[in-house]
Amino acid sequence: MLCIVQYSLNAQQVRPDDGYLFDQTIVPKIEVYLSQDSLDTMLLPTNVRSNHEYRAMCIITKGDTKDTINNIGLRLRGNTSRLADKKSFKISFNSFEPEKKFKGLEKLNLNGEHNDPSIVRAKLAWDFFADAEIPAARVNHVRLHINDEYRGLYLNVEHIDEEFIKKRFENTDGNLFKCLWPANLNYINSDPESYKFTNSGRRAYDLKTNTVEDDYSGLADFIWRLNSSVTNNFQCKIEEVLDVNSVLKAMAIDMLTSNWDGVINQNNFYLYEDLNTGKFHWLPYDTDNTFGIDWFGIDWASVDIYQYANRLGSDRPLYEQMLTLPEYRAKYTYYVDQLIQSYFNNSVLDPVLDDVSSMTTPFRIPDTYATEDYNWSITDFSNSFDDFDDAHVKYGLKSFITKRKSKALEQLDDYDIVPIMTSLKIVHTESDVQIYTDMIDDLGIESVILHYSIDSAEWNESNMALNDDGHYLATIAINAPGFLQYYIKVTDSSNQSRNFPSCGNTEINTGFFPTPNLVINELMASNSMAVTDNNGEYDDWIELYNADNVDIQLSNYYLSDNSENPNKWQLPNIILSPDDYLVIWADEDGSQGDTHANFKLQKSGEQIGIYDNTDNNFALLDYIEFGEQNTDVSFGRRPNGVGEFEVLDFYSPQTNNDINTEVKEISSLNLSVYPNPTSIEIRIDEKYIGQRYNIANTHGKILTSAIYDEVINIKQLPSGLYYISIVGGGVISIDKFIIVR
Repeated sequence: MLCIVQYSLNAQQVRPDDGYLFDQTIVPKIEVYLSQDSLDTMLLPTNVRSNHEYRAMCIITKGDTKDTINNIGLRLRGNTSRLADKKSFKISFNSFEPEKKFKGLEKLNLNGEHNDPSIVRAKLAWDFFADAEIPAARVNHVRLHINDEYRGLYLNVEHIDEEFIKKRFENTDGNLFKCLWPANLNYINSDPESYKFTNSGRRAYDLKTNTVEDDYSGLADFIWRLNSSVTNNFQCKIEEVLDVNSVLKAMAIDMLTSNWDGVINQNNFYLYEDLNTGKFHWLPYDTDNTFGIDWFGIDWASVDIYQYANRLGSDRPLYEQMLTLPEYRAKYTYYVDQLIQSYFNNSVLDPVLDDVSSMTTPFRIPDTYATEDYNWSITDFSNSFDDFDDAHVKYGLKSFITKRKSKALEQLDDYDIVPIMTSLKIVHTESDVQIYTDMIDDLGIESVILHYSIDSAEWNESNMALNDDGHYLATIAINAPGFLQYYIKVTDSSNQSRNFPSCGNTEINTGFFPTPNLVINELMASNSMAVTDNNGEYDDWIELYNADNVDIQLSNYYLSDNSENPNKWQLPNIILSPDDYLVIWADEDGSQGDTHANFKLQKSGEQIGIYDNTDNNFALLDYIEFGEQNTDVSFGRRPNGVGEFEVLDFYSPQTNNDINTEVKEISSLNLSVYPNPTSIEIRIDEKYIGQRYNIANTHGKILTSAIYDEVINIKQLPSGLYYISIVGGGVISIDKFIIVR
């Protein structure tokens, strides 16, 4: 039996590698080419708010390496930056070719940073978040040319989308909300539809994933809990739906960098709802108004760290509610102190700024667009790294860091935090449950005790000792499937104790029941004109096969393309008999029937698994991880139901994959096709009823494949010449053709 690993806390990953596109050591060159008419039209003052994408191509040069990407989309991006002389642009690799990616990414954001003389503030803030293990965009400097004109030094900023989530979270199928003004997180009412309100033609809380479901119930519940009175069980309520420690750390970074155009301005942040844990995570976005940039006459380097949120108005519950609770205020204080010691200080950041200035100066010198909006010279660029005061940019970077650090340390409360749990992992096997956790405390951990009860029996205690990998571990032996209740009590060196969870217990299932022999038998990840679904559409498909000797109630099980989200899609309420098949259409369109899954297959390759239900810890029934697939070619088990996956000569949905293992071509077979010519339907010899037929075009591409049942409907075929083949009984015939008129 396979072990199942469940992550229930701290779902975000360590900062991803910079990869090819976000190299920090050089300034790559990006050249974009499109018709001059398209570029002129895009840049017209009347079109600056348009998101129309223009067809283009780009060349990315890094040292001696040059990549050409054709058929991309180019458009303007941003808000106020659309009005600037130095525009910001978005490159989309998949605008005209669905699923197309370059180096694993679908889009790039090229930001002109027109209101920052150093062209580095946003990058410095994003790097700060990422180094502190807050999910944040990867960023590097690039030099942009459009139609051979140098447009200047830019920031290349990673796009926040499904690909971003996949690189940072264990569960990647949750709800991603883009939150723009006036996303203040204030409670409206209990109706999820109320949070779909719009401003300037878009939703303030704009759901970017799972848009078919369009489910705002989790967001509405989170906002209700966030706005609950701190005297009304606030801590218990909020910790069930929010990664509190990560948010407190992100609040500390926002404050230190003076990122006023984020949460405290009801603007520019993302929320990611992990549907497995039910918890929300805060992701920073658009961090250019930082490090002393000001539009309000506020000295952001001096603002009190506990009064930061209300500088732009009241009713900022993410800050105000969190800091009202003494435990959270102490943790926020701890994070401010720790971040200053480890990162936000001149000894760490001054050398970073010196390196950036040295690397980017040769490409800023010829950047004439950088001078047009605020008349900043190359001297202003150089000075902005040290001491600077010009219009709304009140500080150079080094001088801001010096003052912000000094003021924050002056304002710090005395603190003694209760222990912080930074990770929790549960591993189930047939014989035990292993619980791993990590804890931190400002004064040190004294003890970590697991309290547990199996099947409502007496409560027991187990000391969680540090293992060789530095995790606190407890192993609980189990004899049969059942359930386990537990909580973890941590005590620090100052004798402060904390239970996890804060309120009540956690309950998990233990052990594994026997699972049926239900397998993935065949799949097609790129169906162009091979097999149609019940709506006449060519969708990706997965064939399931009952290789057991008993009926299987499919609704007890799940199908998923993400092992970290095993219950992604529940199989339909169908009983599958032994040696029977069911085709699932992977088209993200459940409105077309209960055999249409809520995910698609990737032609480039991915994973598919069948999983048991929660009573059996989502035990894995069957699993396939496949690579690049060819269009209209299936991938299946041979021998049928039990063999390894291989490319099949003929796709065979609802049919045994072995039928073509001993095929021989018999061109002399006397196959009758009538009426011929025709435009509606044809018939063939009755002796072929129950056997598979293929209809192909004159290039040999199979357009239709099905089991013959007295009549073949060909109304969907345009006029032309087609070949019909019989696949079955160990023979193929391709000596007859159909004329459709």
